[in-house]
Amino acid sequence: MNASTRNQFFENDLRRYMDALTDNDKAKFGLMGPQHMVEHLIWSLQSANGTLDLPIATPEDRIPRFMAFLDTEYAIMPNFKNPLMEKETTEPLLHENLDEAKAVFWKEWEKYQDYYSKHPDAKTKNPVYGWCGKEDWDKLHFKHFLHHFDQFGIANTADYGLKPFERK
Repeated sequence: MNASTRNQFFENDLRRYMDALTDNDKAKFGLMGPQHMVEHLIWSLQSANGTLDLPIATPEDRIPRFMAFLDTEYAIMPNFKNPLMEKETTEPLLHENLDEAKAVFWKEWEKYQDYYSKHPDAKTKNPVYGWCGKEDWDKLHFKHFLHHFDQFGIANTADYGLKPFERK
């Protein structure tokens, strides 16, 4: 996916989609409710900006395949399971309500931007993709955030040129 599409998403659409998310939105797949999803994205941003040190769960020999996925035209498949998350239940909520979680998301988004403006060559760990730099994280956040907004019917990954995932 090209950088201009990602930048347009981050600069114009991310806030609109986050603002559109309500407690009443129902997921098309998965176990998470709206607040769980926002808190999950916070976790991703904290991993990206180095404030949350998570282990890499993917075997080293499989990381290149995962990293190559970031450059494909495919969306993240519905019901993809992060290896560090509970499988049959949701994580406990950390924030009082959805609005508070959204406010924390935006603070973490700013920390993410600030971290890489000060440390442009930094790499931080992602449990699935291994060591990621800013470009890797941008590609991942684009696909990951869209995946979850699509999960709640707020965005459509196809509108950004992403095709449904095909297992090979």
